[in-house]
Amino acid sequence: MSSGSFDRGVFVNCPYSPDYSEKLKAIVFVLISLDFDPVFPSQKSDVGEQRIDLIKDLIRNCRHGIHDLSLVIAKNAGEHARMNMPYELGIDLGARWFGGAPLDRKVTLVLERTRGSVKKALSDLAGADLRAHNGRVKNLIGALRDHFYAFHKADRGQVPGDFPEAISLWEDWGRFSRWLQQRPDGTLRTPKDLAKMEIPEFKDKVTEWLAAQSA
Repeated sequence: MSSGSFDRGVFVNCPYSPDYSEKLKAIVFVLISLDFDPVFPSQKSDVGEQRIDLIKDLIRNCRHGIHDLSLVIAKNAGEHARMNMPYELGIDLGARWFGGAPLDRKVTLVLERTRGSVKKALSDLAGADLRAHNGRVKNLIGALRDHFYAFHKADRGQVPGDFPEAISLWEDWGRFSRWLQQRPDGTLRTPKDLAKMEIPEFKDKVTEWLAAQSA
């Protein structure tokens, strides 16, 4: 594990469901735009690798962890709360607290839907600085940007001069989303096509678009 890949790596722990798909891809877009490398257990398709071993390996190799607990709380009577996200958050925090160097330099962001909602279910997070997005992609983009702005300030004492404002990232997300609808042959991808695009391919598309903007 190189220090460069460790410092850029971001373990993303979020729901993999249709109601979160746009937010998940917005997270990927923002992280790559800020020169980080988002990783997900779903990126690998080797059925011979146990999922929990894969999660531990990804966490071990990423300095950063983003954990969105916005869908943890069941909305209706009889619904089961989604416990995978707090479970993986616990592994990430454990690595940070007990893992030794370089894991003791890990940085953790916890997201929630509305301010204070997660602490009602996970009281042990009382006192932690969670960021809320209210279920809106624009707010999520702003929360991610503000977190990494604060990280640069605290970790390095200064923020890169070209670090984007939240509104710029939001506008770029809109431009990228429109570009992504266009296939190279000029035909349009349908919403179903876009929803079916898996994370490795989506990451490649983000990288391609960003490279074209800076050319």
